[in-house]
Amino acid sequence: MRKRVTLIENITFMAIIAAFYAIASLIVSFVPALSLLFMLVLPLLSVLVVLYCENKYLIIYFIAALVLSLIASIHNLYVSFFYLIPALITGIVMGLLIKAKVTSSLVFLLTSFIQVGISFLGIVFIRWIYEIDIVNSILSLLNLTAHPHKLTIVSVFILLMAYAQTALSLIIVEDELPKLNLEINNEYIPYTSLISLSLYIIGALILAFYPPIAYILVFVYIYLSLTSLLFIYKNEQIGKKLLITGFALFVVSFFASSVLLDSIYVPFVFGIIFIPSDTYLVVKYIKTCRKRRKDR
Repeated sequence: MRKRVTLIENITFMAIIAAFYAIASLIVSFVPALSLLFMLVLPLLSVLVVLYCENKYLIIYFIAALVLSLIASIHNLYVSFFYLIPALITGIVMGLLIKAKVTSSLVFLLTSFIQVGISFLGIVFIRWIYEIDIVNSILSLLNLTAHPHKLTIVSVFILLMAYAQTALSLIIVEDELPKLNLEINNEYIPYTSLISLSLYIIGALILAFYPPIAYILVFVYIYLSLTSLLFIYKNEQIGKKLLITGFALFVVSFFASSVLLDSIYVPFVFGIIFIPSDTYLVVKYIKTCRKRRKDR
């Protein structure tokens, strides 16, 4: 594909993608089981719109996709509110961040948390307007309706879905960027490890009082710690394998301990394994800062 330049090219491409959103809304409204699949795929379409089209036409795309989605799911509007509108918004945000050459770690986290925020707003809105409990729907899907830590599991599930959406979009889009003379900004932020350790400590302190927030913090900690490992291992292949393996192990430990042991504390202990690498980078960062001061 090539970048759209003229008004007709932009509108045509946007109309095609908006039509995909409408079709997805229609399908999901009749087959809710497909909602998770569309949640993963649809943000990518919006990212492509941002990358291939002019920014000044994005508002047209947003309104068109939104209106068509709502019309297509008019008999079951909550589907669009919870599953499709967040995907539409986060895809646009991700595309704009990539265009602005924001570092990939920030693109990942900002997009994911916008998705999480919109999802939680959607849960409240749908419960208020339609009296439908999305939380129970998610728990039923996971067969955990009687679990003592319901809110924590739902919060983590929504965050992981946001992570999966963002990761999938970034992986696929990365191959498209060279065609547009763009590239993912993989620059490492030096104080990432310091933020990471701080989040883990805060999460550990509030775990007993606010488990959902604590686990959202610790999942950010895990992501940042793994990006730090990518920085330590200059070999990109090794780094990516460590990132995927480490994150997968943590997710498995969370759900295994939550479901099998009814405990939300075990994964926090597991998270300690990333502290040495973060500590190493914090010390390295402090030494670098001191050296710069001396050089001045």
